Amino acid sequence: MGRFENNLTVRCVCRACNEYFGNNLELVLANDSVEAVLRTRHGLGTTDDAQRIRSKRLRVRVIEPGDWNGAYLTLEVDVSARTLKARPAPQVALRNTGDSKWQWFLEKQLDATPEVERYRQNGEAMLAAPRVDATYRRLVDKVRSLGIAKNFGRPETHHDLVGTWIDSAIDDVILRAVGKIAFNYFAYAAGAEFALRADFDQFRKYVRFGTKPPMLPVAISKRPMLAGDDQFYRQTNGHIVGLDWNQEGTGIGCLVSLFNHLSYHALLCVQYSGLVYCPIRTGHHFDPQSRSVTRLR
Repeated sequence: MGRFENNLTVRCVCRACNEYFGNNLELVLANDSVEAVLRTRHGLGTTDDAQRIRSKRLRVRVIEPGDWNGAYLTLEVDVSARTLKARPAPQVALRNTGDSKWQWFLEKQLDATPEVERYRQNGEAMLAAPRVDATYRRLVDKVRSLGIAKNFGRPETHHDLVGTWIDSAIDDVILRAVGKIAFNYFAYAAGAEFALRADFDQFRKYVRFGTKPPMLPVAISKRPMLAGDDQFYRQTNGHIVGLDWNQEGTGIGCLVSLFNHLSYHALLCVQYSGLVYCPIRTGHHFDPQSRSVTRLR
């Protein structure tokens, strides 16, 4: 999410755990999340990154009126230009004769489901795939096997920018990746010895093994972390992380906001059992333009 000049580094993570985090959590967060899109727009990707953003959790669709409305797109990264290029995914649009709106289906969605069966009697089909491509022939055969249409049209051609909408599914892998950031920051602020207390075992097992604790380990909110920001307009750009005890002084939480977009609330400990109160209230801001870190006041 950013290579910074004065990085906050912890040196208490073993090699096995660090490799696990990189391969199983961080790659997903960096390439298959809404933060992955923001990462590219801020130019934080590298030429070594995969040129295609993954699409297991991201769904990109056209919102412009016309034939393409609702169509699925795949994203490709142009690292040098800090842009994302969208291309239509191979898909089929269906509608009944007389209808004005097309309904788009990816190949994996073309099964004998009620959503598809409703086009069997009077269905029309439109294909988005190169005619010479094997995928095109496969889509034609699939639609014909369902008895939907005999004739296949082509969607209109666009030469201008087209409005799109990006949805992102946030699952346990994304939440654990953010939880790992939160716990590393906690270890940096409070020290490894304090972070290794049994009070934090449940959260640590959740991040490392996916074992869910009784409480909700990481929650999501659109509420901004900084004063002066509101839900729709954020004055501060970049990453924000903050750590503090709860109001009762019994538990510890960490707030993480990547690109100051969503706010993740990591509950590291519900009920601290120790007698020593550790002064851990702290926060930092990471600027993606200057690649610098600033202590929050």
